[in-house]
Amino acid sequence: MDLITTLLSRVNISDQDASILFTFANGNDDQFKRSGQLSDLNSAIFLYQQALLRLPSRSPSRSDFLNKLANALDTRYGHTGQLDDLDECISLHRQALALRPLHHPNRSTSLINLASAVDGRFRQTGQLVDLDEAISLNREALQLLPLYHSQRSMSLNNLANSLDARFSQTGQMADVEEAIALHRQALALRPASHPHRAMSLGNLGNALKSRYRQTGQAVDVNEAVSLHREALALRPIPHPNRSISLDNLASSLDTRFDRNGQLEDMEEAIALHREAIQLRPDPHPKRPTSLNNLATILEKRFGQTGELTDINEAISLYQEALALLPEAHPARSSTLNNLAVALDVRSNKTGESNDTSEAISLHRQALDLRPAPHPERVTSLSNLSAALETRFKQTGQVADIEEAIVLNREALTLRPVPHPNRPISLDSLASSLDARFRQTAQLEDLDEAISLYREALELKPVPHRERWTSLNNLGNSLPRRFDQTGHTVDIEEAISLHREALGLLPANHPNRSTSLNNLANALKVQLTRTGQFEQLSEVISLHREALELRPMPHPERSMSLCNLGIALSMRFVADGGKLEDIDNSISLHREGLSLRPSPHPDRPASLSGLANSLDARFRRTKQLVDINEAISLHRQALDLLPADHPERSTLLNNLADSLANKFQQLGDSADLEEAIDTSRAAVQCESAAPSRRFFAALFWASNADPHHESAVHAYQSAIELLNRLAMFSSDVRSRQEALRLRSEGLACNAAACAIRRGLFGKAVELLEEGRSIFWSGALQLRTPLDDLQLVAPELSHKLQNISRILEQTSLRDVSRNLFDTTERVISAEQEAIRYRHLNEEWLATLEEVRKLEGFEEFLRPNSSVKLQNAASRGPVVILNASKSRCDALVVSVSGIEHIALPEVTAEFVVKLVHLVQYASGAMAVPAMSKIRDLIHQTKYPPGAESQIPMGKPIRVDDIFRHVLEVLWISTVEPVIRSLGLQKSQSPSRLWWCPTGPFAFLPIHAAGIYNTDRYDALSDYVVSSYTPTLKALLASPPLANIPFKMMVVTQAEAPGHNPLPSTRDELLKIEGCVPREFLLKLGADRGGEPASVESVLAHLPSSSVVHLACHGVQDMHRPLDSALILEGGHELKISRLMALSMPSASLAFLSACETAAANENLPDESIHIAASLLFAGFRGVVATMWSMADEDGPKVANRFYSHLFRRSNASVDSNTPQTPDTTEAAQALHVAVNELRAEGCGFARWVTFIHLGL
Repeated sequence: MDLITTLLSRVNISDQDASILFTFANGNDDQFKRSGQLSDLNSAIFLYQQALLRLPSRSPSRSDFLNKLANALDTRYGHTGQLDDLDECISLHRQALALRPLHHPNRSTSLINLASAVDGRFRQTGQLVDLDEAISLNREALQLLPLYHSQRSMSLNNLANSLDARFSQTGQMADVEEAIALHRQALALRPASHPHRAMSLGNLGNALKSRYRQTGQAVDVNEAVSLHREALALRPIPHPNRSISLDNLASSLDTRFDRNGQLEDMEEAIALHREAIQLRPDPHPKRPTSLNNLATILEKRFGQTGELTDINEAISLYQEALALLPEAHPARSSTLNNLAVALDVRSNKTGESNDTSEAISLHRQALDLRPAPHPERVTSLSNLSAALETRFKQTGQVADIEEAIVLNREALTLRPVPHPNRPISLDSLASSLDARFRQTAQLEDLDEAISLYREALELKPVPHRERWTSLNNLGNSLPRRFDQTGHTVDIEEAISLHREALGLLPANHPNRSTSLNNLANALKVQLTRTGQFEQLSEVISLHREALELRPMPHPERSMSLCNLGIALSMRFVADGGKLEDIDNSISLHREGLSLRPSPHPDRPASLSGLANSLDARFRRTKQLVDINEAISLHRQALDLLPADHPERSTLLNNLADSLANKFQQLGDSADLEEAIDTSRAAVQCESAAPSRRFFAALFWASNADPHHESAVHAYQSAIELLNRLAMFSSDVRSRQEALRLRSEGLACNAAACAIRRGLFGKAVELLEEGRSIFWSGALQLRTPLDDLQLVAPELSHKLQNISRILEQTSLRDVSRNLFDTTERVISAEQEAIRYRHLNEEWLATLEEVRKLEGFEEFLRPNSSVKLQNAASRGPVVILNASKSRCDALVVSVSGIEHIALPEVTAEFVVKLVHLVQYASGAMAVPAMSKIRDLIHQTKYPPGAESQIPMGKPIRVDDIFRHVLEVLWISTVEPVIRSLGLQKSQSPSRLWWCPTGPFAFLPIHAAGIYNTDRYDALSDYVVSSYTPTLKALLASPPLANIPFKMMVVTQAEAPGHNPLPSTRDELLKIEGCVPREFLLKLGADRGGEPASVESVLAHLPSSSVVHLACHGVQDMHRPLDSALILEGGHELKISRLMALSMPSASLAFLSACETAAANENLPDESIHIAASLLFAGFRGVVATMWSMADEDGPKVANRFYSHLFRRSNASVDSNTPQTPDTTEAAQALHVAVNELRAEGCGFARWVTFIHLGL
């Protein structure tokens, strides 16, 4: 030591003195390697620095001195994490390299050392430029080393490691493929006796594991395990690097466990990590690494078994590791992150909020230690967001989920395509958006989440090892959107995705129970909505299997208990099942509830599930103890949810259900009052999905009607929400599907409720607002804005533009099916999102308009007073069929009159409908005995003598005669008598607006047609139909457009029977209509072909349109109902809807089924005739079922003779008089009477009807 002091005190020092200091420095360096004491390393660095200061700049030893000092600084950096040491190390290696030009014998060494240092700095700072430089330096070093050079294997190893590191950042498969190839070369240069063979085995194993994580090829992870076993065998105790091989083998076994779920792999990995810790006692620099490794796998085992001892030990190990790492240590951020994740996991199990808060604090510290572009910053961003999401679920604090989303968005930007971990960031951001959606019900969040989940799935093609995760994530989010929109393709796709995910997980896979549970839940959602309970057995079976895979104390056991309990309760309720089912359900719910003590975030769900099962048992056994406990549990569940929680609506509805059940048993009005108040609160819960609020409103109405005064209000709320639900549908098909699932009988029941209370005007308003929602929503987008233009032109222009875009968007076919390509699905979803945004903008603009003076009621539903104007040309009779009663409401300009139909029920009307459907050929004819039974059941008045004696064959006309007579006596005659109408040669006009099953009946033909007695409606009035009152308020066609009549005939079409009479039909029309008015389409008589595009092109400029062709009604997809034109091509309703026809006046559809009501949507009038009314025609002649080909010319001839009689009277005039198309109903009346007079059967003449003005 005295010599060192003497040397350092000299002013002029020689090369020899510097060498002496260098030798002492080497000694201290060697001492550090033996002792691990940083003081020895600090002394070595100091002496290296002093030696270098005293070494002449041109000394040939200078590069060696620089190299030694740089290596020592690198070693100290590894212990302290001081980046200054690493920066100085790199600077010194650069100087050494500069002193070792090409051909210098040690240049390769300097290249390798500098590469190692910049590689190390990359791992600390994330600067890819450092990693790229390391790869470049290692490549140059490798080129300098001949095939059998002693350092070549090390150079191969170093280059491979850097390539592997770059692969983990960029996902470029070429890097990992090259890394594996280089490691294999290195291994070949290191035979069994080579001291570094174990290193090469380990590094090759790690590279194979990296490739496995990207590709999921089992052969890679299996080879990795094999290589690590061989490496461990080459490092027996007390080999200094045995702990490294222990860690590598444990890591590969852990990775293989993730694939195959073999618990022995996990158990062996834990044992290996424990041995590694024993080999790294304090103060071993790698002890924190071993502590972290063991803690991580114990945390994973906790996820499988739920043993709290595992997660507690993991947290303790992380805490010990953190205590061993100084503030600036490069591994400190990782340990902070790991400890935080473990605390978050424990919090999710126990609900302990202190763990979550500590986890968030630790994640923030880790994030501070990982500034951009640190390679692990993205991990900290994701994990901090996950912890914030956990706290959000515990507390409902929106600020937490907002921050989580911001963090996840930043993380995603740090993992651009093709980063191998981009799917993780996509899933994390989607999860946060999904969580916010469940709190706020903002559909755009769910839409974006689904889009992100789709992208993640696309990045995990078969056989990606994590594909099942993305399948499950997407599969779980789609049912939530189905709950919002009712689009069946979402739930169908969810089930398909879950089935695929389950197929990827073998019986012993640790995540199989999750897939079983998710598939069962998706099936449960589907059957709950559709009412098809055939799949309930599969649901129960899946939940049972999942529960078996989650024994105590599995962290998800409570979920499986709850889900199986719900499924058993559903079976009990659905088919009047055995008490054993509901008893087992209650038992399962009680066990599940015990596993979710307060403040467990899922405790409200368990309380609610148990309450619902107790309620179900009460309805069977009437044990008051059950219903009282159910009500108490519902109250507890509600107390645990904040006021704005979206699930609150469901829980409120459940409580209302139990209270209503108790009222029905005990009759205590206090229970009913509370049930009503609770239902009202459920409907008013703005954060809940509109579909949940809608069903709550239905439940409110069912309980209030007829007991409570709030019943009409309840129905009004349900109808308003139904209209809102229809708005969520991005295209006409989806809107029609949403209505089909939810609208059945709602408006009719609402009207009946209002009628019962004497509120006839309100009944009309409810029917108008709750029926033909499909058309009303579309018509709103075509509302003239002339008045608004005068007051607020900018607002008018804005609303007009949005309306135009909305209409164009809604008319596009963006429907999906399970076989669509991903591109098609994404495109359709993006279109749906755009539609919803436009719809929200339209609604917001509407509210702006309503703030203007005089526009307060703009586009609001019409009042009954305004609707009475629809009867300006004659009375409108609404026939209402509800579950409780049938009524007629006669609307006139002076008021609304109610006519009771006390003996008529909806069930009675439906039986008449079935008879008509059999007689008209709309349904297959059953056994004659069934028809006879229906006739007997529909005798009116009950007990009347049948007109069809027993034993006599029943003909089609017999059925019609019976139905029309019953209609006359039961329904139509009371209306005629109330109106005081008499038979007349010139009968007045009357409009029928039938609802529900009445829409299928030929009201216009009602009468008694017996040989001994005759009394028919057609002798009293000229009947027309209207789908709504608003349809009769249509503006007249523009007067300044030249009159034109387009006649389309299509006698032959592939796949359809010929219609030879269409040629004669055209001849008859030509004989009635002045030729200057006529435009003929069709191959007959020289017209241009009646192609779909030609017809569509001429429709907007046509005043009258006559179409003689085949028509087809699609009951399942009514918007695909169509007219068959040239070449068999279909002119569908969906195409007609897109047209705007300002000059349209009258359409005559001489085709089959053009006004056939749809049994799935009887109150929506989705048929060809209605679509033409919507498009702008004021009147339409159509058919309720098939028409005879030979009747087309007869009816057309008499119809147009009457309609154009004034034009024909002025045949010598140069300008023939245009017809008055409002006489179309009268013209059809005359034509049908003449057809009937020929003695044809009822089916032939009754089919013709007139709609509109």
